[in-house]
Order: sequence, then structure tokens, then C-alpha cells
Amino acid sequence: QHPDWPRAYAALRKLAVCQGSFTFAAARALIGEPRPLSLLKDWGLVTLENLRYTIDPLLSVHVELDDSAGLTHFSYFLAFAEDADSRQDYQGMEAEFPNLVTAFDWALANNELESALNLANACSSFMSNRGMLEQRRNWYERIAAKLPTTADETPQDYLQASVQIGLGVSYYESLRGDRKVNLVRAVNAFGRALRFFNPQRYPSEYALIQNNLGTTFRMLAEVEEPTKNLNLAISAFERAGRFFTREESPLDFGVIQNNLGATYLNLAGLENRKDNLRRAISAFRRALVYIKPENQPLHYALIHNNLGIAYADMAEVESQDRRTENIKKAISAFDRAGRFLTPQRAPMHHARLFTNLGHTHRNLAEIYGEPDKLRTAIAAYTRALSIWTAARAPMLHAQLQSSMGFACLDLSAMEDEQSNLRKAEDAFKQAIAVYSPRLNQSDRIRLTVLLGIVYRRLGQIRESIACWREAENYFRQINQTDMADRMARYISGESDPPVPPNPAKWVAWQ
Repeated sequence: QHPDWPRAYAALRKLAVCQGSFTFAAARALIGEPRPLSLLKDWGLVTLENLRYTIDPLLSVHVELDDSAGLTHFSYFLAFAEDADSRQDYQGMEAEFPNLVTAFDWALANNELESALNLANACSSFMSNRGMLEQRRNWYERIAAKLPTTADETPQDYLQASVQIGLGVSYYESLRGDRKVNLVRAVNAFGRALRFFNPQRYPSEYALIQNNLGTTFRMLAEVEEPTKNLNLAISAFERAGRFFTREESPLDFGVIQNNLGATYLNLAGLENRKDNLRRAISAFRRALVYIKPENQPLHYALIHNNLGIAYADMAEVESQDRRTENIKKAISAFDRAGRFLTPQRAPMHHARLFTNLGHTHRNLAEIYGEPDKLRTAIAAYTRALSIWTAARAPMLHAQLQSSMGFACLDLSAMEDEQSNLRKAEDAFKQAIAVYSPRLNQSDRIRLTVLLGIVYRRLGQIRESIACWREAENYFRQINQTDMADRMARYISGESDPPVPPNPAKWVAWQ
């Protein structure tokens, strides 16, 4: 009966496109003059809490949506996502994610495929930051499914080629399924994109793809042919660097230097350790000339994370008098990273940082034999495990549980033997539960052997024999007779099994 009800209801039909809650700025974009929003709030049809509006859920079910609102809603949230992404404001994007999903679905349903791709690209780093890797992959795959393809899948236009870049990134970052299969898919997607984005016509896109190829080869080196793939990665980064120069693209140049540094870190584990660590440190320092906390706070922090890894590794190869100095530099670099890599701002990277801090303190415990360093390491791993759960990041969770088990096993030799052995048992069991017998059998068996050692120290002889019997059968199946015979000696009690070394699995970032 209110004279302004028609205007208020017309506004309500437009606002109903929003999912979850929305800000005053979003409402203003949808309805223009804000008085109808005030009326809806006064009448209790819309509530305001923490500067966000929510339509009564019972009411929203019955409101007939104004179809014209979809385009306005999409345009507003695309601009919002692009701005937030440029500022790395992923906390702000999290509150709007239901609306971002709605905007993406609208673009796809209306065959606005270029617009859908623009929104996917604007949300890509946010979804990676929040661990929404499968949802990001789903977005790119849904766009690709709507695009026409040729028999050999060669992109025919800019849009088709650009989707392949997004698909490639979503494949190499995926944490589910067979990792090698995902990485090969990424290489193939980037290869398809390169059929269109040649360096003559599209130098920036060509350089971006080369950078992504470098990252993929670096990851593939963890699965097969490590030296070959790391050298392929370095070559790809060098090709990207010919276009992303420090003069014309300083931020991109900094990113390339970080990626080169991360690759040299991995190569240091295979050959010329000290020289490659020095190359890595030099590359990270070059990156920090251009990546500053004022313009790229998360990139700045993640480069410090990598620098911390390099110094911690360097502590193991330089002279004794420089060891403490390098470890101090490592912890200092991790501390600088931690100022920006908070659980709110970057949860997945926060877990990455505390994993690396845990490894550093474990190394300190090995050098100085101090149990408090192991307790600090265990606390760091526990913090990382609260984010890298078995459901959210299964492989990272398993690797972290393995490191936790080793730390507890080491601590059991210094204090509270029974309690710490039980903690090691629990950690190894949780890691084994994640590993697939088909895809990760060698990792399962490695931890099963360790679990047998824990059981032997706990006095649970029957359980330890069962673990080693399983390992013996596996080693005989794959014709590793030496290892199988070793398990047999453990079972008979002929020899006492030592704890094998557990080199820290550093988590560098690209």
C-alpha cells in the first residue's frame, strides 16, 4: 500500500540476482538511486549486518528475478574481481565468492564466453590462494567445452588459445588425481596455446606461456627425469626472460627471476649443490629488486619463503662457522614472509611457510641436538596441518604427516619416549591412509617400514613384523632383492633396523 512500493519491489527484483549477501556499492550498481534499498531495510525485507545486506531467504524464493539485472551484476563483479586481483585482496574476494560464481554462471549460460574467461582469469589467483583448485579447473573446462575445436585441437582464435593457458595452469596446480597425468595435460595445453601465440605477433602471451611451461617442467621433475625436466624448465624461463625484460616489464622480470631461483633450488639437490644454491640466491635477490611489499605483497613474501629455503640448504654445505649465519638468514627470511602470509590473507601459503619453518628447526635440532628445536618444528607442522588437511590437499597433507612422524621419532630419543613414539605412529598412519596403493605404493611402503620401526621400539613385535612382511612382499614383487632381504633380517631379528634419513621436502613457490 505504500506509494513507493512499486519502486521498492522493482529494486528487489534486481537485487535478488545477488547470492548470499551484498554491499551498498553492489546494490547501487544494480538499482541506481538507493532510496528503495532503505525502504526495504525499514520494512524488514532486507537486513544489514557488518556493512552487508541480505534479502530475507523466504522472500527471495518468491521474488521474480528481473532478467535485465544479470548483465549489470556480471559487469559490476567482473570489475570488482579485476580490481581486487590487482591489489591481491583475496580476503575481500572471499566475501563476494557466491556472487562471483553467480556472475560466471550467468556469462556461461548466455554464451558470453570471452566475459566468462575474463572473470575466470581475474579469480584464478584468488582460487589458488584459497585452495579452490578443482573449482578453478572446473571453470576453465566448462568454458573450453563450449568452444568449437578442430580435429587436432589447434586454437583458431585468441579466445580458444587463451582458454588453453588457463587450463594449463589449473592442471599443473591440481592436487587431485594422478600428478603425472595432470602435468602432461598442462604441457599439452600450453603446447596448443603456442600454436596460436607465436613470439612475433603475441610476445607477451608467448612469454607467459613459456613461464608456465617452465613451472610445469619444474614440477614434472619431481615425478620423472629430474635433471632433464629441470633443464627444460630453465630453458623455458630464459625464453620468457627475452620478452619480460627488467626495462619493459619489471614485475614480470621479477617473477621470472623467482621462478629461475626455485628451479636452481631443485637442481641443487641433484648436482653442483653449492653453485646452484648460489645461483638460486642471486636470482631471488634480483627478483626482490622489482617485487616490493607495496606493489606485490604476496609475491614479495613468497620470494622470501624461497630465499629462506636456499639459505637453510646452504647451511648444510658451507663451513661450520657459516652454518649458524645461514640458518639465521633463513629464519629471518621466513619471518619477513610471515608478515604477509597470514592464514586470512593466504592460507595455503601460510601452511607452506610453516612447513618450511618446521624443516628448518628440525635441521637445527640435528645440528645442536636440542629437543626444544624439535618441539618448535612439531608446533610448526601442526599449524600447517590445520590448513593442509587430507580433504583439502591430500598429497601435501601426507608429506607433512611424514615429516611430523620423523620429528616425533627423533624427539622420542630425547624425551617422553612412549608418548612421542605414539605421536609418530599416528602421523605415519595418517600419511599411509592418504597414499593410494595404485599411484603411491612406494611412498606407502617407505612409511610402512618406518611404522614397523616405531612398533619395534614400542615393544609391539607382532605389529612390526606385519609391517616388514608387507614391505618384503612388495620389494620381491618389484625385484628389489636387497631391500626384501633386509626386511627379512628385520623380521627374524637378525639385525636392528636404523631410522633412514629424511631430507626435508622444501616447498618452494613459483
